[in-house]
Amino acid sequence: MKRTRLALVIVSLLVCMLTLPVGAAQVWKLGHIMPDGSPVDKAAYKLAELVNERTNGRIKIEVFPASQLGSQVDMYELLRMGAMQMMWAGDYVAIRAVPEFEGVHWPYMFKNEQHASDFMETPLGQTWREETRKRTGIRTIGWVIRSARHLTTNKPVRSVADVKGMKLRSAENPIYIQGFGAMGFVVTPISFNELFTALQQGVVEAQENPFDMIYGHGLYEVQKYLVLTGHQYSLYQLHINDKVFQSLSPEDQEILMQSVAEACEYGNQLTKETEDELFENLKAAGMTVIGPPELDVESFRKATATIPQSLLDKWWPGFVEAVRACEPQ
Repeated sequence: MKRTRLALVIVSLLVCMLTLPVGAAQVWKLGHIMPDGSPVDKAAYKLAELVNERTNGRIKIEVFPASQLGSQVDMYELLRMGAMQMMWAGDYVAIRAVPEFEGVHWPYMFKNEQHASDFMETPLGQTWREETRKRTGIRTIGWVIRSARHLTTNKPVRSVADVKGMKLRSAENPIYIQGFGAMGFVVTPISFNELFTALQQGVVEAQENPFDMIYGHGLYEVQKYLVLTGHQYSLYQLHINDKVFQSLSPEDQEILMQSVAEACEYGNQLTKETEDELFENLKAAGMTVIGPPELDVESFRKATATIPQSLLDKWWPGFVEAVRACEPQ
């Protein structure tokens, strides 16, 4: 069923491309899975506005939020095929292309949003982007910070000792499962659309997500405590089909990249503003917040400080050292 849906999307997009009149403006499709009005969505519309204005309408970007063009898996394939031109995604695309960088998902790999962003500017971050381009034909041209991921629980947590044996829902991600297991959780992979019910019925006692997911999906209704562990920071990466990028004149490439930089900065600012608002909303909804100094975050860091050699052997040589070398002081 999913393949049939993807095939229909591909056909419709290709028909649109082939029926454009000669000399017509280029019309690009930019898809993402985030909700309408989210920081990423607003940044996407800002990019479309800037590119349209600066190219005098030669390039028009149509934004398709909230999985209108399918899941991240679907859009990844569409982007590779050239059936869509741009995609804003989490680390999914780049890690799927170059799994040697899956270590970005290990708990406390990055200290904050700026650390995650700074890594992308290092030589190894550039290697990740270049390997993605070479292996898939997808070029990464920008990124917007994501809010930190935190725990929510049904009982108070003040140190890593309090989570031993606690049943935690995790995404079906081997790095997540091993990382939370190192903290002492009993990790249960459950799809996100089943999470609310699983918490409500006591199948799991805790989960982890950024504020937007906790609030937007009403998890505060079935979780009492918001525990500010800040155990992961990551990015929404902006990708373009490399053949599309290479087809542009040098002038239009420069316009695109300048517009991307401004749209990403706009998205970063919105993310920071939204995070504060969502935090206040969660408190107003009745969640009890446990954070430093009451929360011993360092105990969680120490529990995950030793990375299993079996993982290190699979990661890009020098990955951990490169991450640590760009830590903010």
